[in-house]
Amino acid sequence: MKRNTTRCYLFIITGVFILLQSLQVQAHPGWGIQVNSKGEILFADVGNTTIWKLLPDGNLSALVADTWTHSIHLDDTDNLYYGKEEYRGEVGPYNSFWKLSAEGSEKVLIAPVLNRDWFLGNNALVDSSENIYYFNRSGMLKRNREGEHTLLAEFEKRAMTTMVMGPGNAIYVTNGDTLQKVLLTDGHKTTLAKALLTDPADDPFFPGGEFNDVLGFDVAENGDIYIAYFGNRRLLKIKPDGTKTEIYHSKAPWS
Repeated sequence: MKRNTTRCYLFIITGVFILLQSLQVQAHPGWGIQVNSKGEILFADVGNTTIWKLLPDGNLSALVADTWTHSIHLDDTDNLYYGKEEYRGEVGPYNSFWKLSAEGSEKVLIAPVLNRDWFLGNNALVDSSENIYYFNRSGMLKRNREGEHTLLAEFEKRAMTTMVMGPGNAIYVTNGDTLQKVLLTDGHKTTLAKALLTDPADDPFFPGGEFNDVLGFDVAENGDIYIAYFGNRRLLKIKPDGTKTEIYHSKAPWS
């Protein structure tokens, strides 16, 4: 997500969830709200298999249709990257990875593949050299433009692991109740914060406490990290020294 003030974060989170509620989404959640250079908000809607674009004047349009994707990534020149999961009859899921340029041209970067150990497309990032970073069961992989991939950092990955590009030539990762930073140069990991989750959630979004996870976050240039604790209706702020504060608690039925 492009850098914004806390007020913008709250507006985006509140506004998009109001939109999703009106669209009657019935699925597990997507994450990765993005804001481009024009102030347009892009977000994934799993239930309606659509990536939407919300204009500053409130108009909503489908940017990418018929696409089951969990997360999206926007680079500094407004190119959009997203994974795609699909079934072909009873066979699947096939996972692929796509680029939608700022001019509107679409290109597949990783062709559909069944091997989830090789590529699981629900969360991937791209750097300025078009290296792709994503997870398999071993950890975080790096795939270069020639299609060669190496293990950048080992992780015991949970289902809702999320990551963003941040300052300092690093990828920031939330994995369960832990926040870590991974250097792109050598894969060195640093733990920035622990105990992100309240277990069990004291104000769960789902009645049974499902998806008690953080889903989506961003890192400001000064190192402050804003985390959407979806499963407990909270917005958290992590300072560079690891200090955690709750800066917003949304009221039911919102998250």
